[in-house]
Amino acid sequence: MKKLKNLFPLALAILLGIVLLYPLTKMGFIPFIIILLICYVIAYKLKIKNFPLFLFIFALLIRLVTITLINPPVISDFKMMLNASHNLMAGNIKAIHDSTYFSYWGYQLGHAIYQYVFLSIINNIYFLKVLNCLFSSGSIVLIYL
Repeated sequence: MKKLKNLFPLALAILLGIVLLYPLTKMGFIPFIIILLICYVIAYKLKIKNFPLFLFIFALLIRLVTITLINPPVISDFKMMLNASHNLMAGNIKAIHDSTYFSYWGYQLGHAIYQYVFLSIINNIYFLKVLNCLFSSGSIVLIYL
């Protein structure tokens, strides 16, 4: 019974790894298994001194690989906010004011302004995706801490 209790966290970690890393199977099944084994070794076998920094870098790499290999499209609400950001860049505030989307969900305007600020620096959707990777990796570290 004790062995079964010790195997439960490992089985749960493997199942979660499969669910969370499943999009990487576009690379092929063998690299996917290798990534799972690397995650296992990192989680259970290595003792890492500066773990928050390691966690940030590891989370960032996983996200960067995902946006590079899968290249998720900008759809739904995110497309509306991206269009609003482009309208702000063009100085077309009337299009946002007349939008029924922002009249129902006005709190989304903050995200459109955030995108506008960063698109003013570098006008590239991939740049926004990389920033999203940075910020979400940072939130992983905050949750850990």
